[in-house]
Amino acid sequence: MSQSIKFGIPKGSLEKATVELLEQAGWTIRLSSRNYFPSIDDDEITCNLIRSQEMAKYVERGTLDVGIAGRDWVEENESDVVIVDNLVYSKVSRRPARWVLVVTQDSPVQCPEDLAGKTIST
Repeated sequence: MSQSIKFGIPKGSLEKATVELLEQAGWTIRLSSRNYFPSIDDDEITCNLIRSQEMAKYVERGTLDVGIAGRDWVEENESDVVIVDNLVYSKVSRRPARWVLVVTQDSPVQCPEDLAGKTIST
């Protein structure tokens, strides 16, 4: 028997949308509010619910073989992982999220590059 693929599903706001996306691909996933290991109808896959912020680190360390996370978390954690593809889905729409930099007209910040080396909070 072959070893199963360890797959990370993002816990939280994208959890339901991710399960629905995987169901569209043909898998049935059953979540339980009492544990972090959803069942899946594929003997070659095991699932774990993981916070998106931590997903890339779990993949990088080999705890997971694959996971779904936002590119922002991969970049912020400076994780040494391979991004296979961009999945366009969210909890409320089918559009990718867009980030907007907003400043006052007289701000010294006029483009994202002006923030190099600064701490940014959202």
